Amino acid sequence: MTCTGCGHPISAHQTLSGECSGYSMAVGAPCSCQMFHGEQSAHARRTDPVTSHEAARSVKVTKGQQQVLLLLQRIGRAVTHEDLVSAAAAHPEVITLTPSGIRTRCHELAVAGKVVQDGETRTRSGRRALLWRLAD
Repeated sequence: MTCTGCGHPISAHQTLSGECSGYSMAVGAPCSCQMFHGEQSAHARRTDPVTSHEAARSVKVTKGQQQVLLLLQRIGRAVTHEDLVSAAAAHPEVITLTPSGIRTRCHELAVAGKVVQDGETRTRSGRRALLWRLAD
């Protein structure tokens, strides 16, 4: 069987949802579809100190937030919410958020420090709009 999200091989015990565990079975590396399988957490290596493991457990990013992060990464520059909505519409098979959901997830990511405001611009209708980009 293969993951419906990325096509990676998956074992029988992982097929309840038809998606993989977030890791490629072939190489044991993070799967390219990991961000689309619900809430994810950061990881620490077995050899990392206990503080790294505690920090990894405290960082949670939801599926919707991962989708916004993916959009910003693919676009590669500061954009408005309107730009994010347009980019999402071009990838409905991957981005499942509504325009309102995109704005909400972007705000959550800003509060978490993963996305930052980067100036202002004008929308197509001439209204002022904030520009958003990935945090450094």
